[in-house]
Amino acid sequence: MAGQPDRRPVLVLVRTLVQPYREYLLASLAPRYRIWLLQDEEPGWARPYLADWAVLDPLNPAALLAAARGLDAAGVLCWDETTLEAAAGLARALGLPGADPAAVRRCRDKHLTRRALDTAGVPQARSAAVATAAQARAAADR
Repeated sequence: MAGQPDRRPVLVLVRTLVQPYREYLLASLAPRYRIWLLQDEEPGWARPYLADWAVLDPLNPAALLAAARGLDAAGVLCWDETTLEAAAGLARALGLPGADPAAVRRCRDKHLTRRALDTAGVPQARSAAVATAAQARAAADR
């Protein structure tokens, strides 16, 4: 009814990504949530589904928190691998359920994943973290 406050819960979304792969998700969420988008560019195709948005660096935890603080969000959603850790940190900072940011980091970083699995006793193929071509050659020679 017109003039009534929108009582749908707020869902913070960190990045939309591309329309062909994400629009159906936004279309299914928008009737149930007021979606607040946080990403590094103005929204294009996603605007009809959004309550509001902020343009910011989605990898900057302080910027995410500053934008989301005070929204009384019910949840944080992210389907972009590059910003999953920052989104997990945002959920934690807001006191919302979500993945442990350190666990997300371990899942995204192959060397950290291997170390965690090795610590847990899961057999691993030999590997080495390297930063230069010389280090890679030395590791390959071992």
